[in-house]
Amino acid sequence: MEKLEEDLRETREQLCFVEEEKKKAINELSEIKQVVHKASDGITSSELYEEVRTLKEFLTNKQEELKIKDKNIKSLKLELEKAIKCDLKILEKDVFSPVKEFKIRVTDWLSDFKRRVQELEDELENKKLSESKIFDAWLAKTRQFEKIKIELEESMLEIASLHAKTESFDTSYNREIKNLTEKEVENSKSGFELVKENEKIASSKAKALNDEMSLLKKEMKLANEVEERSRKALDDLALALKEVSYEASEAKERLCATQQELGLVKKEVRNLKEIVKSSKARYKMFLDEAKRETELYRNTTERLKLEADESLSSWNGKEMSFIECIKEVQEERNLTLHKATKLNESLKEAKQRSKAAKEENYKLRDILKQAINEANAAKAGDDFVRRENSQLKDSLAKTG
Repeated sequence: MEKLEEDLRETREQLCFVEEEKKKAINELSEIKQVVHKASDGITSSELYEEVRTLKEFLTNKQEELKIKDKNIKSLKLELEKAIKCDLKILEKDVFSPVKEFKIRVTDWLSDFKRRVQELEDELENKKLSESKIFDAWLAKTRQFEKIKIELEESMLEIASLHAKTESFDTSYNREIKNLTEKEVENSKSGFELVKENEKIASSKAKALNDEMSLLKKEMKLANEVEERSRKALDDLALALKEVSYEASEAKERLCATQQELGLVKKEVRNLKEIVKSSKARYKMFLDEAKRETELYRNTTERLKLEADESLSSWNGKEMSFIECIKEVQEERNLTLHKATKLNESLKEAKQRSKAAKEENYKLRDILKQAINEANAAKAGDDFVRRENSQLKDSLAKTG
């Protein structure tokens, strides 16, 4: 923007130079008119018409140069507006494109993260369901094992009570048989046979209980195997739960880190928004200043145009007065023709005045040449302004 301000300052200087050239041209025209009025007394009509024609051509050239300068000023103004718009577009593109790309990347990353979190939540839910099923199966096996264990204890107590009864019966039988007579022995034998039968029945019951005990032992063994498998399943479940909890903690840590990164990203986005906002305000200020400069140039060109119109109208009035002066000179010449006595002296004086007028004419032509050279210099200044504007556009493109 410093380069832009410098170019604007140089453009203002060029406009001031053009205005000074215009003032110089007007001053030169006024001086030429004064010289013509001074030399009009001794100049012939043909020479006077020639000078008038030359002055008209000079005025036409000056008007054309003023029109060209006006067009150059308008073109400079348009190029300046285009350069400012191009600079703003390039700046907007350079500032907002990275922000949009960053926003797209953040959105994609957040969608991937949400998808991963959803997958982990689904996996954790499935593991919880499988854990619940394994735990329910383990509880069922544990209840079954407790039930079998209770039945086994009851059977063992019943067998122990039967053994105790058998031993007590044998002891009482041996103790009583010593005190009995033969008759009583026979009765005792019959009773003993009855007892043996009862013992057989008891032994058959004990055998049945032993068979049931063996069956219970097998079932107990199976229950122990089931318990061992349940214990292994519980160990596996605990390991799986540990892994799940570890993965959950890692996911939580990643989530915290992601939230922190997201906070940093949001902070950076806010900073970028502030930068963009300040950049917009700054470039709006520059644009307003450029608009004010453009309005100033427009007012200057309008003022120059009005001054050119005024100078043209004043020159037309001066031209009419100059023609009237020519008519007066012609009348005076007619009067001098009638004055024969003063003809020779007037002729000599006219020759001398003609010689002086020619010298003034030569000086006037030199002044006209100098004015043309200055006009060419003004044109070169316009070319210089155009080149400077081109350099301004290049510098704006480089800075964009």
